Amino acid sequence: MKHLMTILLLTTSGFVFSNDVSIHKEAEAIIGDTALEIGVTFDNNLVTLNCPSGAAGCFRSANGGEILQRTDLPMSYNDVVTFGLISDYIQYTNTRTIDPVRTCEAQTQFLTKQKRLVVAEKYHRYCDNLKDNLLALR
Repeated sequence: MKHLMTILLLTTSGFVFSNDVSIHKEAEAIIGDTALEIGVTFDNNLVTLNCPSGAAGCFRSANGGEILQRTDLPMSYNDVVTFGLISDYIQYTNTRTIDPVRTCEAQTQFLTKQKRLVVAEKYHRYCDNLKDNLLALR
């Protein structure tokens, strides 16, 4: 069972995937914590109803936790968004908090390890802006 990479289930509300084990394991390695694997539901309507406006997806702690993600993301961003949401889940499971800078930097590392350097550089710039904005709020 633990060697199973992906399970696809069709539900009435959208597609539910058991998250890719390799993305989950990579998130654990980069974040430096562990958590039980959790499914990812790909459904634009659920994201619209449950996540912050304009979000690509979100982790929700309700009902034992769930990850919701949009279906209409560009393919080049789909796995890094999944990675970021799993990173949020892992952080929350271990600390009951989510550090957006830590997630952003983990996504940059994930992209760099995959040698997707152009996208990694975009994330790096976004992380720098995020840090600056958070510092300005203090």
